[in-house]
Amino acid sequence: MTLDLEFGNFKAINMEVMARPKVQPRVKKKTFTYEEALKASIDYFDGDELAASVWINKYALKDSDGNLYEQTPADMHRRIAAEIARVEQRFGARPAEWHSGVTLTERRRLWRMAAEREGSRLERFRQHYFDRDHPEFLRMVTPPYRGADHTGEFIARRLDDALSDDFLDAVLKLDVTTLIVDDPVKRVDNMTMAWGLEARVPFLDHHLVEVAARCPAGLKLQSDGKHLLKRIARGIVPDAVIDR
Repeated sequence: MTLDLEFGNFKAINMEVMARPKVQPRVKKKTFTYEEALKASIDYFDGDELAASVWINKYALKDSDGNLYEQTPADMHRRIAAEIARVEQRFGARPAEWHSGVTLTERRRLWRMAAEREGSRLERFRQHYFDRDHPEFLRMVTPPYRGADHTGEFIARRLDDALSDDFLDAVLKLDVTTLIVDDPVKRVDNMTMAWGLEARVPFLDHHLVEVAARCPAGLKLQSDGKHLLKRIARGIVPDAVIDR
């Protein structure tokens, strides 16, 4: 190999290296002192210093030297959302009903009920949620277990709640005060306690629940469900998470 070829090869390799995109220097992440995080987190938790200190000590992102990289739970939520988007972009998102507390089937059921106008609230609810009517139940069980339609009476009382003017609001209130409490929340609590874990359910924060309960029922079904949550999250949470 001649010197000219060696020089030519070197020049070609050098040009190739120069054509590669330059690696940007790693941006140093901003850190917060414990006092800064505590003050901001107390504001986040509406003055609850205990909740703020527990979050900082147990959940805030920090390194082995104790440097805090998150100031409030809002920073943690953005980090988790970005990580979910990254994973789904790389490995593919699952169907929306796998992620959502309210499945697509459930939302369609709510839309149909909201569009119906005939019958009592119990009758409108029963045809979508009950797997059998009371006469069929009576035929299935032995005489000692036959009696009045206690399930229908219970649901009717809940749906006729004086504080729920709109039928859809009454259905959602029934869901929040019965099904969620006695099924998913209890199961999450049992599973985490069984393995020494502790779960947090931010969407059950009572301030958020109160705001959601005051919103018009029509807003809750727009944008294929969760309309207001999607609008609020735009620009904060990656679109890949919102539109999955």
